Amino acid sequence: MAPGITPQELVYEGVHFRDDKGPAIVGGSVVLIVVATVAVVLRLVSRRTKRTAWGSDDYTVVLSLAFAYGMFISIIYCARYGLGKHIIRVGFVSASKMGRALYVLEAIYPACTTATKVSILLLYRRIFTTLNPYFRYCLYIISTVLVGWAISGFFTTVFQCTPIHSFWDGSEDRKCIDEVSALVGLAVINTLVNASVLILPMPILWHLNMPRRRKVAICGIFVIGSGDVIGSIVRTALTAKLKTTDVDLTWLEADAAMLAFVEPCLGIICACLPTMRPIFGKHASGLFSNMFSNMFSSKRSVKDSQQSGSTNAASDDRPSVGYPVRLRPEEGWMELQEREAVDHMGAGKGVRASEREIGVETGRGGTRRGDLEGFHEGGM
Repeated sequence: MAPGITPQELVYEGVHFRDDKGPAIVGGSVVLIVVATVAVVLRLVSRRTKRTAWGSDDYTVVLSLAFAYGMFISIIYCARYGLGKHIIRVGFVSASKMGRALYVLEAIYPACTTATKVSILLLYRRIFTTLNPYFRYCLYIISTVLVGWAISGFFTTVFQCTPIHSFWDGSEDRKCIDEVSALVGLAVINTLVNASVLILPMPILWHLNMPRRRKVAICGIFVIGSGDVIGSIVRTALTAKLKTTDVDLTWLEADAAMLAFVEPCLGIICACLPTMRPIFGKHASGLFSNMFSNMFSSKRSVKDSQQSGSTNAASDDRPSVGYPVRLRPEEGWMELQEREAVDHMGAGKGVRASEREIGVETGRGGTRRGDLEGFHEGGM
């Protein structure tokens, strides 16, 4: 009998002796890491297609993918040595090996999820650089909280037991903090940060002067990110149910461990989706192409007579920002979409980006779109 297990638990585990979440953990983890890898590769290919240098957000998302591979190896190792099985089926030796892998998984988790969210925040900063400074202040505040959370989460995980090896070998002389309370506290903060990162750009996106259906499509990308928030909430609830006296941890921690891997993978995918339009717009065909074209393509539109004044404005050599134009062939073909967002953080005054703010550069060798322009053309 496993040490500390009650007769009632022994009977239950005997009845459910064959239960095994391991295959689901392995299968789900493989799918997640493959999709996350494809998303990052497509993001980098999109950069190459646009002939755009890597930004800090690109380097950060690659770093987060590297951490995700570390978590992937750890969770596969956990499943191999008993994660998802009842403790009476695992045995002490395998449970100890699983505990060591779980320790590594928990130690990498703060760095991985933080790198993912920092990548998203850096993308926001690059896209919305011309908006009200209060938006940037919000980015800095969230980033500070995020980094503080990552540091506290790492040290809480690494030094939760003394000596450290007692976390997985169950030494009798070990001294551990209240792991459940600490993890629940960290999980609550993480959930709030995830929600903040998800919600932050939505008011600005919604008030961009573009067709409503495109706004809905763009916000739909962020809805995918809601899975990250939901996963954090569920993981918090599962962690709160654990008790320091629980013995069947190989079974009870399986779902929480899997959700810990789901969260950064979904974050990586969401961070990369807005940058994929050049790939799908150029190579996809059929319904798939139409779907992404409807979501991401820039459509030429003409202002109504009240805004345009006359049809002669379209032929002006220096059109005002807000009208779709094409540069002459020798300058490089491109379109300028309207760049106007309502600033809810200030006095409600709209912000109109100038051509200089958009960062358009043209020449005979081609066109490099600015960051905000890339949000429509090469991004969202």
